[in-house]
Amino acid sequence: MPKRRLPTGPRRRAPLAAPPDPVRRISADPARKRTARPAVPENRAGKKDRRIADLERELEDSRQHLRTLLHDYDSADEELRSTNLRALAANEELRNINEELRTAREQVQSANEELETLNQELHDGNRELGYAADDLMNLLNGLDLPIVIVGRDLAVRRFTARAETLLNLIATDVGRWLGDLRPNVEATDLAEAARGVIETLIPVQIGVKDKHGRDYVLRIRPYRTRENKIDGAVIIFLDPAALTAT
Repeated sequence: MPKRRLPTGPRRRAPLAAPPDPVRRISADPARKRTARPAVPENRAGKKDRRIADLERELEDSRQHLRTLLHDYDSADEELRSTNLRALAANEELRNINEELRTAREQVQSANEELETLNQELHDGNRELGYAADDLMNLLNGLDLPIVIVGRDLAVRRFTARAETLLNLIATDVGRWLGDLRPNVEATDLAEAARGVIETLIPVQIGVKDKHGRDYVLRIRPYRTRENKIDGAVIIFLDPAALTAT
């Protein structure tokens, strides 16, 4: 058998095969297709997890906000309850004040009615006093005598027209002390004589003359009130010649 002759020249390498195309391999191999698709759901799962985490944070924030609102509501409710209690107390106090005012108004109305009655009585009393004063003045002037009435302090209280000339009296002398007068009669001290009558309750009757030499009978008697109290003296000058002529 003849021997195979080997080539003596340089050996020629067989050309290397080109690397397979990954796209073609993926498209050509159904198994590769089934294993490459799960990459997309993994990204979706991450987004879903992040979304869930965000929702959980929002939920926790909402819960915290709700707890804050509930705390504020409890505080406001407690304050409102306290305000209501204070308002109830104030209303009760106001009710008591209104009751007191109503009672005071009734008392004031009753007092006003009493005052009206008293005013009417005073008005009637003043009218009666006025009548009495007028009657007394007409009586004194009708006697046509010099008469002077003094109080316990010897102040001139009232006098007649005839006394104005005899004792030098004018209207403004009412309230003047008897000892300050300068009468037109030559007599003892009128103030001292009147004081003695008031203290002893013993009437005095003495003869006096005026500056023209005319004779008078001076009578001083105690002034008695309706309660039989001594409240001054009454000084009267009687003209004997006039009494004899009448």
